[in-house]
Amino acid sequence: MYEIGALTAIFRRLGRKYPRPNTLKKIFAAPGSKSSHRVFATSGYATPSAVVYPEQLVVYHAGIARTVFIGCMKVNTIFLFSFSCLVIAPSFYVSPERPNWTVPAVIIGGAIPMAFVTYTSMPFVGYVRVKLPGFARRSKDQLMQWAQKVPPNTEIDLMTMRFSGRPRVSRMLLSDLRETRARWGIANLARVSNSTASASNPWWMGKDPHIFYVADNGTNNRKSPISETIALRQVMWQRIKDRIREQ
Repeated sequence: MYEIGALTAIFRRLGRKYPRPNTLKKIFAAPGSKSSHRVFATSGYATPSAVVYPEQLVVYHAGIARTVFIGCMKVNTIFLFSFSCLVIAPSFYVSPERPNWTVPAVIIGGAIPMAFVTYTSMPFVGYVRVKLPGFARRSKDQLMQWAQKVPPNTEIDLMTMRFSGRPRVSRMLLSDLRETRARWGIANLARVSNSTASASNPWWMGKDPHIFYVADNGTNNRKSPISETIALRQVMWQRIKDRIREQ
């Protein structure tokens, strides 16, 4: 009898600590049902149907093929320069048949492709993301209403590539961007306030880029049948570009 009483007390304590089966049924009810909405509403969490779009929405993407190609070009030119300095140049130096001027010529010849690719691909943007407010994430109509007049304090992320091909995400406000024709048209967007953001970076990370190139013929402008996601990107990015022109 003592054992039965002890087990009964334990089960009563477990019943107070853990929810009953009926409560579990309400919590794991199908999305959209009255039970699930009631539980989410009383717990303080948003209902699953309240959010349609993520907080960070991609409004432009250059395409995986183009991004991978540029990254591979950066890595290949680095290997070419290293091979020229560590293999070809020493072999020319120890060879009695080679004149002395061939050693610096090989090093310079290996550095030219790396410098050219680095200079031309530095402003390249792989994707653009914007931070949406809470109400704009609930439906497409509210998102389009917000996009009609994008606030200047909207946070925007632009993904570029470092010297080694690694991605770098630069976060700024929409009001910091202006149209430009820098580097003979290689860049079409410029960041006007870059000193404050770069001051917080460690010395080994270098400065954040201040010029960017967002191609007009990325995945946003496909002529073939496009999905609803790409169609949304087209509208959103076009309105953001119009907003940048007005600044």
